[in-house]
Amino acid sequence: MAGFDLVAGATVTDLGRTADMSVLLYALADGVADPQPVHEQDEVYVVLTGNATAVVGEERTDVCAGSVLIVPAGTAHHFDQTQGGFVAVAVFAPPLT
Repeated sequence: MAGFDLVAGATVTDLGRTADMSVLLYALADGVADPQPVHEQDEVYVVLTGNATAVVGEERTDVCAGSVLIVPAGTAHHFDQTQGGFVAVAVFAPPLT
């Protein structure tokens, strides 16, 4: 998947895109920390299942089903301490290339 270097236990499924955005399904197995690169796009994550600690810049936030996380373009971020089958929808605008 363009824009992602996936580790074992991480999957990304492209759900669709328009000229203005990409929508992905992002899943992490329990205990997986994802080494996400800094993206050139703004991102919105909506957590569907599971729990994790979201690290955005220097801020750490616990997230769970129903949480919404906004990551501005150019901001370092990742999820760690994943548990309960972490799955989120990720929206990128503009779309990933």
